[in-house]
Amino acid sequence: MSYKLNQLKHTAAILNKQSVLRDIVQRANSFAVLQRIVHSYLPGAAAEHCQLANYNQGRLVLVIDNAHWATRLRYQQNQLMDKLCQHNEFSDLQRIQFKIRPNTAFNDAINEQKPRLEISAQAGLAIFNCAEAIEDPHLRAALERLARNAAKE
Repeated sequence: MSYKLNQLKHTAAILNKQSVLRDIVQRANSFAVLQRIVHSYLPGAAAEHCQLANYNQGRLVLVIDNAHWATRLRYQQNQLMDKLCQHNEFSDLQRIQFKIRPNTAFNDAINEQKPRLEISAQAGLAIFNCAEAIEDPHLRAALERLARNAAKE
């Protein structure tokens, strides 16, 4: 495949031509500016745990990666609002909402460390025998499924 140099278009020209892409890029750039402003007023190491999720109609939504930092920032919410309202970008700020979204890499590491619990063959047989005496069909079916997951000897 051969392209002539004059046929290639600069990325900025493409983005400026298509209004949807242009709007997305402008929104991303404005979020980056807002993120920098918010981070400049966050205490100490809180900035690395906090991400701007949305700012719309006077409501700022910040996503925090753990409950510890969310609690600390909730205590400092009024001071943070006062500082942010001094900027033109946050002139209509009325509320800050904190949401906790744990870091998935950390959760994946915890889940990998947990050993899977297995039911012994003897326990499976006891569960199956117990299921035979149960009259409720839903409970009986659940116990029978559980018994089938028992280790085979």
